[in-house]
Amino acid sequence: MHLISVIDDRNDRTDYRNAIEELKETISLFEHSQTELRENHNNTNRADLTADSLLQASERYVNIIVASSKTIVQSTNLLVTKAAIEKVNAVESSYFKILNALSNHYFNTSTNTINRLKNTVYLLAIITFLILLGELVFVLIPVLKQLFTKNRELSQINKELAISENRLKTSMLEQTKLRTDLKVKDSINKIFIEQAPTAIAMLDNNMHYMAVSRRWITDYKMEGQEVIGRSHYDVFPEIGDDWKEINKKCLNGAVNICDEAPFVRADGTVQWIYWDVRPWYIAEGKIGGILMHTGDITHAKEKEEENIRIQKILNKTNEVARIGTWDLDLLKGKVYWSKMVCEIHEVPEGYEPDLETSINFYKKGKNRDLVESAVKAAMEDGVPFELEVELTTAKGATRWTRSIGQAQMVDGKCVRLFGMFQDIDHIKRSELALSKANSELKAVLNSGPIGIVSIDNNGLINHFNHGAEHLLGYTSSEVVGIETAEIFHLKSEIQRFIIDIAAINGTVPHEFNFYEYLAKRDLYDTREWTYVRKDGSTFPVQLTLSSVKNELGENIGFLGVSVDITERNNTKDELLKKNQLLNFAEQITMMGNWQLNMLTRKVKWSDNLYKIYELDIREEITFDRFLSFVHPEDLKIVHEHQIKLNESKVFDDLMNRIILKNGTIKTILSLGEVITNKDGEIIEIIGTCQDITQQRMAENKFRGLLESAPDAMIILNEEGKIQLINKQAEKLFGYSTKELMDKPANKLIPERFFEAYDSYLDNYFGSPMYSAVGVERELFGLSKEGLEIPV
Repeated sequence: MHLISVIDDRNDRTDYRNAIEELKETISLFEHSQTELRENHNNTNRADLTADSLLQASERYVNIIVASSKTIVQSTNLLVTKAAIEKVNAVESSYFKILNALSNHYFNTSTNTINRLKNTVYLLAIITFLILLGELVFVLIPVLKQLFTKNRELSQINKELAISENRLKTSMLEQTKLRTDLKVKDSINKIFIEQAPTAIAMLDNNMHYMAVSRRWITDYKMEGQEVIGRSHYDVFPEIGDDWKEINKKCLNGAVNICDEAPFVRADGTVQWIYWDVRPWYIAEGKIGGILMHTGDITHAKEKEEENIRIQKILNKTNEVARIGTWDLDLLKGKVYWSKMVCEIHEVPEGYEPDLETSINFYKKGKNRDLVESAVKAAMEDGVPFELEVELTTAKGATRWTRSIGQAQMVDGKCVRLFGMFQDIDHIKRSELALSKANSELKAVLNSGPIGIVSIDNNGLINHFNHGAEHLLGYTSSEVVGIETAEIFHLKSEIQRFIIDIAAINGTVPHEFNFYEYLAKRDLYDTREWTYVRKDGSTFPVQLTLSSVKNELGENIGFLGVSVDITERNNTKDELLKKNQLLNFAEQITMMGNWQLNMLTRKVKWSDNLYKIYELDIREEITFDRFLSFVHPEDLKIVHEHQIKLNESKVFDDLMNRIILKNGTIKTILSLGEVITNKDGEIIEIIGTCQDITQQRMAENKFRGLLESAPDAMIILNEEGKIQLINKQAEKLFGYSTKELMDKPANKLIPERFFEAYDSYLDNYFGSPMYSAVGVERELFGLSKEGLEIPV
């Protein structure tokens, strides 16, 4: 508190100006006294060589004192002021010695003059008394008067010299006091700046440091450096011309304030700082330099940028996750929806609904009732809610959404509801689809005709479906967790299977651990087995055995899917055709997905697509690399497809052949979706690729079987349109394949059979009865010439 009271800026400046003005008056008075002393000497003691010599000697010191005092008054540089004071101190004692000598000389001269005058008066008195006694009165009185007058004048001069000496001494004392005060104030100012809690620097007009705070040293990492007296631009050589220009303006009276700016240091690091630069004054209107008040806000700036980055990530995450926010101000009756919430509702951004309008978006019925009930509970009792409900958008689309809300209660009254809103339509529909798939899978697992049994790595049964119960005669409770699969297998077939697997592994069967080996392999084996029922009877099955993996890709057991093939063995020819169709269906499941970035031309493939192309998944794929696999005869098809794609922005189904490294030719079917930017330019294409080689081969085989049939055969789709006919049908009806393709089948039937035909077609595709195959009915066909043909 003492330091603060001492260094009050306003009082210090006022005292300083008053001291300067007093010094100016003292210097003027000193010069005037010296001038009067010289004039008096010239008027009264011109022939006094001693006094003249002393005055001349004193004038040299007088000039030094006057010049130095004026420098003290005028200079703003502490170093110059200090030098001037030292000059005054150097000549002060010599000047006073001369002044004392001159005073003594005048005093002695006055005394001698008086003595001489007395002697002269006495002599003149004697002479004149003797010679002109009568004229004594007329001569002596004027002479005495003149003598007394001269004596009074000398006495007055002595008094004035004493007064001048006292004034000079007083002036010198005041100068010494002023110099001391200046030193004290300078020291106090430096202490104030050095101990200031912020970064402060005081510089002179030459941009040299006069004082800096400790915070300045730490902020700018100058520990151990001496900065006082050094140039600001030597300490910070990285300062550019723009900042130098700002400092120059401040030295001319400007004030520059900046809230934040980057400061690139000499080592390349960036410091964020704020500053307040303004001039400081040594006198009214006279600038002594500038004061810099700065602060290092690098940490705060980095925190701000980190917050901005996190907010951008959060916004992007919300955008990807399609999450928005909503707010209901119950006091003002206003509802706020974020951009994403508006997008989910398919309304313009900035749309402002009321509470009733907001609720009316939800599907009428249990969805809307659920929302109304939750909102009511939140408003009345502050109960938070989280709902998954369907709504109908402004454009009529139906979407599943998740609404999360909570209440803000003030004095037991709800004043605000707020929360998040998410579009979960894709997730919810996936869950529903998954639930449906699980139900279907459960239905498949429990279906009657198919036996499904799963075992762990030790062969112990852990699932036994209804189909297996029906086929084998065991109940699930009799075998699950109790028996191994060997209970319904012939030992000879198990031994043969072990021998086959041991041969593949190159191991002697009796030294081979069957289950341990299978647990380490991706097993997939389909073969014919003989099952043994609980009653001991046997029957043939086709068993597909495959590995079961957990989410880590580790084998945790095996799944066996078996079908009773007794009927197939009895009707081998018929089942052979079905088996070919089954194999065809299994082959068509080979699919992979791909992504093509049209800007970078980079291609991404799924692992299964690499398998289709029989490539190492580490190999980098480009669009040109993909084209290198295309069969030369299909390159034109692919290029035309690409041209059409660029024009229409639509990816049509593409089927073409590829040639693998080993020369294998495959046929693939590609499906895709085009992604464009706001300008309609293609930026990415995503799609799937399916190996339909086996399908094509199966089609060709089936077509061969169809053509080789002795009877006329026609294949229809669900719409009753002709998809395939053989040569016998062409001969029978007189039409070519091209004429009948995609035409209604009733073109080949007389009109009187239309009603019965449509009824049979609807019943068959509505609930196909495979057991009806082979049933014959009498019918008439209609040839191209219009003739009826009994069939």
